[in-house]
Amino acid sequence: MKHVEGCRIVQTNWKISNQWKITEYDEEQSVKLKKINKSPLFNGIFKNNSFEQLIKQAEIDVIGINTAENSIFGIDVAFHTAGLNYGSKEEVLLIILKKY
Repeated sequence: MKHVEGCRIVQTNWKISNQWKITEYDEEQSVKLKKINKSPLFNGIFKNNSFEQLIKQAEIDVIGINTAENSIFGIDVAFHTAGLNYGSKEEVLLIILKKY
């Protein structure tokens, strides 16, 4: 992140603070999540988790901020020696989409 994307601020294992309150803006974003979850293409991807629960358990492996270009990067790091063995291709797709 520092060398490739020019990020001046980099943190690993980023997670929200339990002290942060869900704002009105966050609630507006949760409406988008509900629409996604209702789509037949994403049926059951978030199961019965509330928006607040999803936010609390979310983690970004590496987050970087490039202050010169006003850009933010979030990276999920995973190494699977045997590939993505989550089941069928459909199950793999749902898990990858859930990470996004």
